[in-house]
Amino acid sequence: MPQYPLTWVPGGTCCFTISLNEPDNDLLVRHFDVLRRAMALTRARHPLRFNAWVVLPDHMHCLWTLPRGDRNHACRWAMLKHQFTRNLPVHEALGRRRRAGVWQRQQRESFIRDNADFRHHYDAIHLAPVKLGWARHARDWPYSSVHHAVRSGIYPAGWTGHVDLDGT
Repeated sequence: MPQYPLTWVPGGTCCFTISLNEPDNDLLVRHFDVLRRAMALTRARHPLRFNAWVVLPDHMHCLWTLPRGDRNHACRWAMLKHQFTRNLPVHEALGRRRRAGVWQRQQRESFIRDNADFRHHYDAIHLAPVKLGWARHARDWPYSSVHHAVRSGIYPAGWTGHVDLDGT
């Protein structure tokens, strides 16, 4: 059972990292449409504000704010994971269920303390594909809320999210 932070407060904001059980698997991007539908269904039944999201091949990072007075992020993750796994093509889901399942049992989470902490996590989520070598610029990664952030004016139109990976 995942351990949740003692500082989690109703209506709070938290950054999560959720991983597949099999590292180096591209299930999340291969079936991004299934994941997106699972998220939409989860949000429809259990509202939340999705501040940032990036989906990488074998894990994803999310920054959520729950409604005022609500602290039940566990039910949202359970539903999202269940809906995704349930709606995978049969050959994908059945093989993994027979082994250890699709998802790791543990997740990483970090309670957001203030605006600076929020911005740090927000930027880190959008830069993850660059830092991990999946894209040269954040805008090049299709499975990210960075595109919404640029359209919304949070990042300037020319923002690339480029990170100097070789230190030069």
